Amino acid sequence: MSKTDKTLSLQFYQYLNNIIGSEDVVKTRRHIFYAIDCGNRDSSYIMISSGSKAEGLDFIDSDYDQMYLCVAYRVYNSTNDVSTSSKKIPIIMDSSDTKPGFTKLKMYIMSRVKGNKFCEIEEGKAYFSSKLFREHGMPNEMVIHGPCQSTIDGSYDFVHCFRCKEWIKQAEQWIYRPRSSWPDYKLVSSIVQYDSNKFVYKQYQTSLNYFKAGLHCNATSAWSLLASLSYKHKRFHECIDIVNYTLSKCTPDKIVLWQGVTLMEQTFFQKIKNIAGFLSTCKHFIIELLRFPSPFNLLPIELTSLIETDRGDVLIPPVVYLNTLAFLCSHHLKDYRGKQTALQDLELTIRERYLIVPNKTVLEVAKHCLSIVESTSIM
Repeated sequence: MSKTDKTLSLQFYQYLNNIIGSEDVVKTRRHIFYAIDCGNRDSSYIMISSGSKAEGLDFIDSDYDQMYLCVAYRVYNSTNDVSTSSKKIPIIMDSSDTKPGFTKLKMYIMSRVKGNKFCEIEEGKAYFSSKLFREHGMPNEMVIHGPCQSTIDGSYDFVHCFRCKEWIKQAEQWIYRPRSSWPDYKLVSSIVQYDSNKFVYKQYQTSLNYFKAGLHCNATSAWSLLASLSYKHKRFHECIDIVNYTLSKCTPDKIVLWQGVTLMEQTFFQKIKNIAGFLSTCKHFIIELLRFPSPFNLLPIELTSLIETDRGDVLIPPVVYLNTLAFLCSHHLKDYRGKQTALQDLELTIRERYLIVPNKTVLEVAKHCLSIVESTSIM
């Protein structure tokens, strides 16, 4: 590349930065929408953001699309595909007497129709009404646009949807299309053989982005869960580095968040808030119990005995958990000195009640972690 071309390229790059935003700015915007999706996820719906705004492009004409995936249902190509072991309500695709690219959705179990306000009976079968479904809960200021509820200016689209995990019948011919030239058969076979690795990688990257976004609101919890992610993927050296960094931030001036916060702590929080602002103070001076919700994907397998069905989420004091994680990493790395140091730090943390909520249940969890570590240390 000539010097002139390089100069023009840099000028064009700077021009795009001024209009679109830098790479970091665009990435931050995308992380914000991803955090919104994760925060609004519950047992009934999964929220999926898309559109140019969710992709990090913040222009005047940028649009924002939201899909609400109804997780209680699952769509199947035919009755032969219905899984008897699934707890989801099955829906069957019926593309007879429909236009290309469209399908009817039929309830598989008629007893499920009772109380379902979206179904209409047609020739003894219950079909979802697209009209009732897309107009459900629509605000007065919005209009119908295709399958979506939309703002009048088209800047926001919202849609309820179902998921079909199988390749739909109408697109099967694409699977068996001739591949005489590209891609090579060996390449396709290799990709198919290692599909599980791709899934694990995608899962890891998704979790990683989520915790990176969390660093902007609750640094200690996000770093701790990021360490858990590294541990679950057997990246023990990386995990220890994150643990050591996070422990260095767990200083005595931190405020443990619980209902018994003292007047002195409240006064200190107010003083710092007036100087640094509310969000920055919460990020750097507040410490919460680490929460591991069901299905406990980030909880180390060695700590699964902490799970009690009647209590729901597993709550662990952060410093206790970090020292426990440091011990487990050292154990896998066969680092005897590291194990001894982590064990001593854990014992001291519990003995001094360091950043531990003064609660009987929480203290029992901390002591349970210590007993797990002690039993592991003799192996």
